[in-house]
Amino acid sequence: MKNQDNINMQRFFPFSFFIFLASFVFIKFIFIFFFNAAFTPRFIFELTPFYLIGMNDLQLLMVSFFIVMIAAYFHIKDNRKNLVLSFIPTFIMIAGLGSAIATREISTSYLIYYVVFGMTLLTIPIDHTRILKMLEPMPDRKREEEPAIKKIPLPTRISRFFVPLKSMTLQKKPVTYVDKHSYTQMPLPFSRDSYTKTPSSGHVKPVSEASHIMHEMLSFFFHKKENNIVEEANKIITNQYMEKMEANQANSEKPYETEKSLGLDSIEILDPVDINILAKVGVKTVDDLATCNPKELVKTIDDYGLKNIVEYLEIANKKEHISITEDMATAWIKAAKNLKNNKY
Repeated sequence: MKNQDNINMQRFFPFSFFIFLASFVFIKFIFIFFFNAAFTPRFIFELTPFYLIGMNDLQLLMVSFFIVMIAAYFHIKDNRKNLVLSFIPTFIMIAGLGSAIATREISTSYLIYYVVFGMTLLTIPIDHTRILKMLEPMPDRKREEEPAIKKIPLPTRISRFFVPLKSMTLQKKPVTYVDKHSYTQMPLPFSRDSYTKTPSSGHVKPVSEASHIMHEMLSFFFHKKENNIVEEANKIITNQYMEKMEANQANSEKPYETEKSLGLDSIEILDPVDINILAKVGVKTVDDLATCNPKELVKTIDDYGLKNIVEYLEIANKKEHISITEDMATAWIKAAKNLKNNKY
């Protein structure tokens, strides 16, 4: 916290000084240029060494105004690059004021020159100190030379070992014939090379290395496990399919159909969920539905749903909605009346 306060104090002096000086020069420039005011104080015309080459006061004031504004801008946009660039206008101002002080005798009439020169000179070490603090710390060479060893967790190493087994297809060399008596040495499961002899050549060549054998063994267990999973999934899917078929057969039956009246499944626009809901409220046949009033039917279904909310939601959830409108009830009743008239 104390370091931050010191940084803010160091930034405050150059920032405030250049902002004040730029504002003062700007106001004097406005009054002199537009209102023909007096050309005082003289130091604002000598902030640059261009007065030594004989430029007039108005030109010198304009040049001084631009130099001070550039210095103020670099301190407003406060970063390392701008602070380095701010040395250019600062040194120009020091050169102009220093030349004026050096070529004239020491007097109290030039006190304003001494004050502005000293404050401008003081901004240089302050800005230089802030630039050094903004530098990034140099990297430690010893740490760069040392190899960075990162410890990998055990689960990560295990997963890295098994991941290639799932995606890699082992390239096996085909062996068409194996003669038990042609082995030059007993093949070991984890030896560097296992040997066999092909009928096309008389020499012995390696079939696979120990790592390939290990991969083959692990891939065999993986494939066996995957096959068991596939079989279990097929059983589950088959059971679900059979249950669905049985449910469809049960819904296709006509339990409420009588000799005098047809069942509600005879109406094509009614699905099994709608038929089940109507049966719960006492509408089980075509004749029952044909004698209903749409508004009363919708109200009866709503009352049933409120009284038996759990059972009603279980039935309606199969259809993914529970809203039965008056228009739907009107269409059902109209279809029931048409079916009843056609029957009789």
